[in-house]
Amino acid sequence: VSSERTSEHPPLFRVAVVVPSFNEASCIEGCLDSVHASATTLEALRLGVSVRVVVSDGGSTDCTETLAAAHRVGVVLAGRAPGDARGRGPQLNHGASVALSGEALDALCFIHADCRLAPEALSALAKAFRAHRSIIVATFTIRFGDGPGT
Repeated sequence: VSSERTSEHPPLFRVAVVVPSFNEASCIEGCLDSVHASATTLEALRLGVSVRVVVSDGGSTDCTETLAAAHRVGVVLAGRAPGDARGRGPQLNHGASVALSGEALDALCFIHADCRLAPEALSALAKAFRAHRSIIVATFTIRFGDGPGT
């Protein structure tokens, strides 16, 4: 996902979003939709947010990888962690390694496949990075359901 900037106007904030997954066919598209929506708000476009999405799958037996690969955000499938490494830690490490192997990044984010980014999340991260240039940890508000009482 990019703000369609040319070489004359490179992205001002480059972020990779790593999504660990395992049999997440029921929710991976919603997660990826939320990343796309957060990267394409008017504010994100104004800030030059450019996103690389890496799905690090733990060997799903459902269609998680197929759905992720076909998604409009141009997902990079990291595949399984090398060797017999299993579990969330190796997935996160492998996803981060794949994300960092491309162009230089300003930030690396992790979001689970059953979670959603708020529309303003990537803009807020870009603004915080611009103001401080050395963010160690960023967190977002957690909300369950679609509204109060859900």
